[in-house]
Amino acid sequence: MNENEISSETMELTSPKINQKEKNRKGKIKFLICGFLVVISIAIGLFIGYKKLNNDPMSIYRDSINGIYKKLNNALKESKNKNFTTLDLTKDPFIVDLKAKLDSNMPELKPFTGLDYHLNVGMDLANKKMNMGLDINENNNSLLNLVLSVIDKNIYLKLYDKILDLGEEDIFGNMNIETYFKVNGNNAKFDYDNYIYILKEIKTIIIDSLDKNKFKMEETKITLNTKEYKVKKAIYNLDKENIERTIKFINSKILKNEKLLKTIAESIGLKEEELKEKLNEEVNTNNINDIKINLYADKLNNTIAGSVETENEEIIKFDCIDKETNFVIAKDNQKLTVTVEKNNNIVITFAEEYRELFKITIEENNKNYKIPFTFNVEGNTINGILELNNISETKESSSIDFVFSLNTTIASEKIDFKIDGNYKISKTDISTIDPTGSIKIENISEEEAMEIFEKLNSLFTKFGLNDLAGSII
Repeated sequence: MNENEISSETMELTSPKINQKEKNRKGKIKFLICGFLVVISIAIGLFIGYKKLNNDPMSIYRDSINGIYKKLNNALKESKNKNFTTLDLTKDPFIVDLKAKLDSNMPELKPFTGLDYHLNVGMDLANKKMNMGLDINENNNSLLNLVLSVIDKNIYLKLYDKILDLGEEDIFGNMNIETYFKVNGNNAKFDYDNYIYILKEIKTIIIDSLDKNKFKMEETKITLNTKEYKVKKAIYNLDKENIERTIKFINSKILKNEKLLKTIAESIGLKEEELKEKLNEEVNTNNINDIKINLYADKLNNTIAGSVETENEEIIKFDCIDKETNFVIAKDNQKLTVTVEKNNNIVITFAEEYRELFKITIEENNKNYKIPFTFNVEGNTINGILELNNISETKESSSIDFVFSLNTTIASEKIDFKIDGNYKISKTDISTIDPTGSIKIENISEEEAMEIFEKLNSLFTKFGLNDLAGSII
């Protein structure tokens, strides 16, 4: 028997076994697929059943509050995960750097076009140091190089190659700069973990504060985007009595939660005792109108629209259907509308007595933003565009490229210009003028003063500001 014959016989003997194994394997796969589909079907059925069983107004409100909480919580976590979020302006030294170039056909702005402007501001409040620099260049030739430094109480000015000692002035003491970064006279702690914790706790407190006796539900129809929907209208009545009870309930829950009380106090810049006093104050609802909150839910209790009414006037309303969200605030013939479109573009409009006063559109494309806007001022329409590109963040800095352009006509006068630039803020040590060899301002010679004057006069003449140099010197 040759090798071919042996091979043929062997194949005939083993072939039934192979076929049986293949059938068993396919049978297992079919069983797993069928099992998986059954599990999915049961899960869907249980979900729909749960939604229908929870067919009460309180569950609709609870689901809506949880939905809003999830969106806000995700936004906070996303912001926290960005690198540049830990700058403490009162303690950390930082530098703000701004570069820009102007382009315009306006005769008044023509002398300022085509130049490179560079503004640099550094601040170190902890060590009482400040530095401000301005450079203007034309085709890499310096037209102006100015630096002003404050070191404790000493002020120095570098103008071109001259360093002038301007004497002493308690800039930091007189301005009390730290107060600009405080709330209510105390440092407010900026901490994303605190905000995330407060949001979670307040969400739970608000849900627990709902009074089931103040709910009502009815079947109705609403029209959204020209389409009619059968919905359940869940109404929550916040009359004065319920408003007072709700405020007292929330305040009491905060007062009983020591961690929450402390975290809120830190976040808004109050001492704990001060916050306790405010929360223990008598609740006054005399100037508060009754409020009615309406939520419209579909068959599965998903909220697709809602409104807030006071004194039979609908002051807030929203809808979220077909992947588009509309939010409207209207009061006394004024209406603010915010629309989040299907493509995630955001459109903001404000109208008064049916006249649109402004419209802003935020268009996002791969983390770059184009923001066209229109303002109507005293019958004049102002059109412009702001573009934000190459947004970058590291642990030590944040930067962005921008283009701001305006093109409009006011009172028959054409206004058009474009500013192209870059903004950057960095958490880093700042450099100040080295005062070695500085000249006290009162000791400057006439020759040195004239040299500075001639350079400034040349620059101001270029800008059409001939008399300014003389007034400064």
